[in-house]
Amino acid sequence: ARDNKSLGKFLLTGILPAPRGVPQIEVSFEIDVNGILKVSAQDKATGKEQSIRITNTGGLSSGEVERMREEAEQYAEEDRRRMELVELRNQADSILYTHETTLKDNAEFIRDDLKAQAESKRQELEAAFKDPSLTAEEVKTKLEEFKQVVLSVGTDLYNRASQGVSQEFESVEEDSEAEEEIVAEEPVLEEDEDEEEEFSFDFDDEDETVAADYEPVD
Repeated sequence: ARDNKSLGKFLLTGILPAPRGVPQIEVSFEIDVNGILKVSAQDKATGKEQSIRITNTGGLSSGEVERMREEAEQYAEEDRRRMELVELRNQADSILYTHETTLKDNAEFIRDDLKAQAESKRQELEAAFKDPSLTAEEVKTKLEEFKQVVLSVGTDLYNRASQGVSQEFESVEEDSEAEEEIVAEEPVLEEDEDEEEEFSFDFDDEDETVAADYEPVD
């Protein structure tokens, strides 16, 4: 965009602080039949909006147009490399943001050797972007190397988390089995036959005794 001609500028303010990628800005372009351009931007969270109308584009002369066309042809290869590098830079920024967030949230769980590898590959990638002698393909190779290390960090974290859950589950199972064994080994109390006989009463004999003690009276 540095070679483009600026037609106007406006600033959208009042956007609430938020992590990268969270704010959503809707940008729209409108051109009417008279060639008047209207550009507006609205923050979806706050509803705040700003816009600009371009009524005089300050058209270029035929000489300027021809000069720009020749320059475009002359620097086509350089422009292509620049565009590829911009795309690679966007990818690198996204991967780096993810990696930094992972380090911030899980620093104590990441192995030191993986941290060192990721930092080394990050520095190599930054140096590649600053080296004008490298082709886009060479920079892409450095980006892939950094990406693979970042993926290794994520894989290691996932495996550690899975092992932790598995160990916790096994511990719960062992506790459950121990409780079952304790219950299974608990002795069953048998009834004491002697005590049962001691408190056994013969109600038939008692009735006979009562009948003998009392005689009918005329």
